[in-house]
Amino acid sequence: MNLSIAKEYLLCGMNEKGNIDSYLSLRQQVCFTCSCLLELIYEDIISIKDKKIYIEKDLTESNIYLLPLYEFIKNSKPMKFEKIVEAYNFSTNTKRMKTLFDRVKNSLIEDGCTVTIEKNTVFGNKTYIKSKDEAKDKVVQKIRAEILETGKLDNSTIILVSLLDKSELLKTYFSKYELKCLKERLKEIQNDSNNQIIKQAVDYIDAVFVAVIVSIS
Repeated sequence: MNLSIAKEYLLCGMNEKGNIDSYLSLRQQVCFTCSCLLELIYEDIISIKDKKIYIEKDLTESNIYLLPLYEFIKNSKPMKFEKIVEAYNFSTNTKRMKTLFDRVKNSLIEDGCTVTIEKNTVFGNKTYIKSKDEAKDKVVQKIRAEILETGKLDNSTIILVSLLDKSELLKTYFSKYELKCLKERLKEIQNDSNNQIIKQAVDYIDAVFVAVIVSIS
């Protein structure tokens, strides 16, 4: 089963309790929102004109888990990429982010990419839904085949690796040597002037992190 950018990112980013470590890593939470936006751009559902995001077409059934984000864009005045990320990650409206997270997570559950874990705690039994190791391994092996080896490069994989790199999650899945090779290869791909899709995606991600630094400084 081929998963989307947002679902692959969340699959790799969920912790043992089935959440994103937002309190430990703001980067991971921000990159999750970026993954959802970049998926919509990659699928030509939204576009960026004059630095602002516009709806281009309806969501497909395969992207329906992104409906909360799609409707937010549709019902708002045109906004910059980074402003939408701010609205999800730096807003007092925490329900907005939780709704999007839950929709993507529930889609992973429907895809059979998660496992339910029961744990005894001081507060009683707790049920957690986390990523299946074998599902994560498929994503990792795909990255190895396409980026580290001689497999066919897919733009969605490069976008995913860029997000995992920015959120500092790559080191969770790759050795120091592999990580060094991945970063070198990623930089080479990102600097390829012929690949405008990747260049634009990296520019959007970088703009978000500049905005993040300004917001928390």
